[in-house]
Amino acid sequence: MCEEGANGEPSTPQHCYFSEQVQEETNGLDYCGHETCDSAPRYRFMHRLDQILMAGIDCELRLQGFAELDHDISNFCSDLEHSAVNPPLGLVMVMSRD
Repeated sequence: MCEEGANGEPSTPQHCYFSEQVQEETNGLDYCGHETCDSAPRYRFMHRLDQILMAGIDCELRLQGFAELDHDISNFCSDLEHSAVNPPLGLVMVMSRD
């Protein structure tokens, strides 16, 4: 939902949590020169928590564990970890078939 801020600006919500629109990105990063560049299109989709849980339930999986994280292991929008209104930045879910 969030996008990283540019030039030291804080990350902010930019996309609706309930959106089912495909998001196309064409920004890349040159890992050698650490400069941004244009890249081939990449696509991402928003997956709501209820959609993820129901997909497991529909496959007859049993929820064994669930935790919300206050940090993002991808380091994307990592400034939100230190925000006074820190949203959940990740989750860990374990489901299994009995």
